[in-house]
Amino acid sequence: MTDDDATTEATEDATEADTAERTRGVFDAAAAYFDDPALSFFVRFGARSVEHAALHRGECVLDVCCGSGSSAVPAAHAVAPGGSVLGIDLSEGLLSRAGAKASAGGLTNVELRLGNMLDLDVPDESYDAVLCVFGIFFVDDMAAALRSLWRTVRPGGRLVTTTWGRRVQAPLVATLRDAVRPLRVDLVPELPRWAGIAQPEGLVKLFESAGIPSSALQLSLEHDVHRLESPDDAWTIVNGTGLREMTDKLTDDERETVRSQLLSELRDNSVIALDSDVIYTVATKAE
Repeated sequence: MTDDDATTEATEDATEADTAERTRGVFDAAAAYFDDPALSFFVRFGARSVEHAALHRGECVLDVCCGSGSSAVPAAHAVAPGGSVLGIDLSEGLLSRAGAKASAGGLTNVELRLGNMLDLDVPDESYDAVLCVFGIFFVDDMAAALRSLWRTVRPGGRLVTTTWGRRVQAPLVATLRDAVRPLRVDLVPELPRWAGIAQPEGLVKLFESAGIPSSALQLSLEHDVHRLESPDDAWTIVNGTGLREMTDKLTDDERETVRSQLLSELRDNSVIALDSDVIYTVATKAE
């Protein structure tokens, strides 16, 4: 390795560390809202991700970016008795919530661990199924993250990722971006994190760049409609998801301006439901 290569690698590591720390802060703050009924879509998508994993009793499951347990808990039920689930997440707040759900459900086959998907401290080829629900796009190098997950899958096992499609909580996301941009354009990325993989061809290209052949993939597209009990639910969704990355650095006055504009737009346009496209990708490792 040359000095230039070493410098580049150190810079990339530092960038990923900064991204991980920023993501940790966002979701530690979001944890207080994560299980609000306004965010019940996480429960639906988590359960559907488990269905796509086609789990069986006795299997070992790794759930990375497990959040508050929306996929880890149903996975633990699916593999019992005899199976187990290891849930890993950056956020202690979310892991605490996941642990409370597991305990409330009487589950004894769930282990929860603080960790980073780019540095998983688990053996190679040790899991029948690996889940990553709405998490792969929270790292800068998504191909590296997929390689990290793929190495833990046993021959014949499955890696299941759940990602956003072209429409995400529409029209909330676009309206939020329009409200924040005039105040702090630097907080509104040109494209959302998931934009490059919002269509099947982008996902296939990503998996192939991680060394996972397209022949191993099965993609399922789904359209979801999430009803709002009131426009106020939209602000709860902002606070309880990665969207708050656009609002956390606003001043209190700026944040109130954004909240007021967002809710006014939704009320004026009689928005009572949000549309989302979701893509489930199942990669099966050859035996």
